[in-house]
Amino acid sequence: MSRSFKARIVLTSRMVSDTAFIAATISALASSLPAQAATTITFDVPGATNTQPTAINTTGTITGMFTSGRYHRFGFVRSPDGTFETFHVKNPQDGTGERHTYPAGINHDGVIAGYYEFRHKAFHGFVRSPHGRITLFDVSGANYTQPVGIDDYADIAGQYGNNTGQHGFLRGPDGTITSFDVPGATGTAVSSINDKGEISGTYELTESTTRGYVRSVDGTFATYDVGRQGATYAGDIAANGTVTGFFINGNGDSGFVRAADGNIATFDGPDAYFTDGTAVNNSGTVVGEFDSGTGEHAFLRRKTGKITVIDVPNEELSYPAAIDDAGEVTGECNDANGFHGFIRMP
Repeated sequence: MSRSFKARIVLTSRMVSDTAFIAATISALASSLPAQAATTITFDVPGATNTQPTAINTTGTITGMFTSGRYHRFGFVRSPDGTFETFHVKNPQDGTGERHTYPAGINHDGVIAGYYEFRHKAFHGFVRSPHGRITLFDVSGANYTQPVGIDDYADIAGQYGNNTGQHGFLRGPDGTITSFDVPGATGTAVSSINDKGEISGTYELTESTTRGYVRSVDGTFATYDVGRQGATYAGDIAANGTVTGFFINGNGDSGFVRAADGNIATFDGPDAYFTDGTAVNNSGTVVGEFDSGTGEHAFLRRKTGKITVIDVPNEELSYPAAIDDAGEVTGECNDANGFHGFIRMP
């Protein structure tokens, strides 16, 4: 998911409403030129006014959302051959289309998890099979249910809110839902689940103190605070346990990479005051965005620390959303005609 789509999933105390979206420093002022070997293409869902990819799986299949007509959001699936399927969550009571459909993740088999919004503006969860069958679900007693990802076993991770605050959840393939909270947390946000079922997210100790966590498959937690600033926002987690995200360092926001063994490296885009690691793959390659004061840019950071600007040519802004293990990057870019999807192939 790109920052323009979700503005990063945050904790309840930082949400406008229940349904809003929620260590060695590396000086990586490396090449700011796009890699010559890479090929980037843009795409649009036929008839769409905006196309916004959110995830890519190991086969190169992309999911995301698009707008059409009266600005309602629909889901799409783009196959590696460039063909599209579109879908819209239906109201189980009368069969009408819901207000918005937000696909959030896709696994190796093409199963998609996400959430939808109805007229009362609350989020509810859904899972879509590769054949198009959609199952709706909610955490019992929740004011909202917001899935953010799915693993290769069809386990779905996300967050929900109720009268006691915000919590994480894990939904098994059989529909069983397990709720969880980081011990001592006043709020728990979920950002990502990897193919093994490990979960990455952010938790809140006080209104002004946030830290990152990784929840293991056995339900235990590893917590961390990048830079010891108490302002860590964890994002994507790769299958090997590598996490990326950003933290507030006193002078702005910097990106970070946390290895499965707990070692953390921090980094900044060229001349940037804001850097956000959005997604990471098993090679340790991170994609994200930074702002240098002259505009926002997309970047790709190798495990060596080398940063390359990967702005989509001839577009005003570029927002990477996901990267697969082959190094293919997808996301959105925009110009005067709206948002478009892109895929960058190494």
